[in-house]
Amino acid sequence: MANILVVDSAKFTSEFVAKILTKYGHRVSISATVNSAVQWLERTGNVANLIIVDVGVRTFQGLEFVQLLKARREFQEIPVLVQTKGVNCDFFSFCDGSLRKPYSGKDLLDQVGLLIGTETSGSGGSNFESKAS
Repeated sequence: MANILVVDSAKFTSEFVAKILTKYGHRVSISATVNSAVQWLERTGNVANLIIVDVGVRTFQGLEFVQLLKARREFQEIPVLVQTKGVNCDFFSFCDGSLRKPYSGKDLLDQVGLLIGTETSGSGGSNFESKAS
């Protein structure tokens, strides 16, 4: 399946995402900061097939991280799924998909499937509900 990097300072949300995605065979790495996410991408030689990033956490600079990704040639082709409490992806020309919190596991799987071209939806994720604030 896919290598997915989750960038979120909220432990609950990153663990929620990782639990669902690993259940469906994806390999998930979690980063709580922008700096560690960039370091992970550089260290692994850009093996991510998808990056899921939160742009709405008050102490987190997710929006700047996404802009950095799209500005660097080696990261431009990685799809970015933005998760946020208030802003829809339509406002960001640089993201490839969005999830508005709270969202279900099925919503997550559907978006991931669309962005990486795999069939990951299933009834197993539909009972999860993110409660990240």
